[in-house]
Amino acid sequence: MSQIVSLRVNLDCSACRRRMHKLLSTMRGVEMVEIDVPEHRVIVRGEITENEVLRAARKLKNNVTTWEPPVEQEEKLKRPPLVDRHLTGPSQVLRFTRC
Repeated sequence: MSQIVSLRVNLDCSACRRRMHKLLSTMRGVEMVEIDVPEHRVIVRGEITENEVLRAARKLKNNVTTWEPPVEQEEKLKRPPLVDRHLTGPSQVLRFTRC
């Protein structure tokens, strides 16, 4: 069964992109490798697991993580606003005690 694995990795130079593409495309079970430079994203499709792809990609770059899509603007608006306790009055400061 084919699976899609997305990674977040900074590939600034063309040599790094070539090496990453070559490394991932020669893995057994990989059908397609796509590198999106502006978004620092590498997409791998095939009969592979996320751990296999992460392990292989970390041979070239240490800062490889799984891709987490950016939070949409609407989701940001749904979140309750953060309250800075330094800007609120003394009655609004939360106190935490041990149980």
